[in-house]
Amino acid sequence: MSFRRRYGRLELLDGSNTLFVEDHFQDRPALLAFWHDLNVTILRADFVRYLSMLADGGVYSDMDTSCMKPIDEWIPSHFDKESINAVVGVEYDDATYKMFVRPVSFCQWTLMAKPGHPVFETVVARVIYHLEYLARIQNTDLAGLKVGKKAVLEATGPGAFTDAVMENLSNTMGRKVEWSEVQGLQEPTLFGDVLILPINGFGSGQKHSPSGDTEYGEVLAKHHFGRSWYHRPPDAVETPSPSTSTRTPTNGGYFRSNRRI
Repeated sequence: MSFRRRYGRLELLDGSNTLFVEDHFQDRPALLAFWHDLNVTILRADFVRYLSMLADGGVYSDMDTSCMKPIDEWIPSHFDKESINAVVGVEYDDATYKMFVRPVSFCQWTLMAKPGHPVFETVVARVIYHLEYLARIQNTDLAGLKVGKKAVLEATGPGAFTDAVMENLSNTMGRKVEWSEVQGLQEPTLFGDVLILPINGFGSGQKHSPSGDTEYGEVLAKHHFGRSWYHRPPDAVETPSPSTSTRTPTNGGYFRSNRRI
């Protein structure tokens, strides 16, 4: 099933990401300056997905994902859809993989939210702070920043996103939301205006966690783990593509509906 049905579709590509950011964040010069100084392709690919959700909302999904159930059905019918402003899927819920340093990690290969949701304002701020900090301790600027796989996962990837989600859940609920509250979910669970999906929602087919166990939710979107960013240096610099037809997507596209969610 395609993501394209009934939704306007925009691909976020190497050659067009800067135009998107400039068009949507003209009133935030510090953010624009940060974007222009950031040269690492994978960091840009992570960052622009958060910016697209912050600016326009809708659904973002990586190029190596498939839609397994119509987007309009991702929120179960017994929930009041008007009161849900973001949908987040579990990526990891286990204690066996050392690359995950949190008890739970949330997916950022598929995202769903209304425009301007605080989760994305928070993760944008975290990314900026973290990368500027890494540049300082390397005695360089953003243009000279060097990052490895672990730094990518923490600074812009699921580490940054998971921390932003947990911070927002606690702020929304007016208390600290514990990891135990998002572990072992077998059905979608609402925290304020954020709906947390069980691992199968966006994270089925993995070798860890209860991924694939039918008791842990329906499969809504499936990630095929292309991992294209693993196959080029993480500090590779973006170069302009010669034409639209030869551009290579660095991450994915987002899908806009008149209903937003």
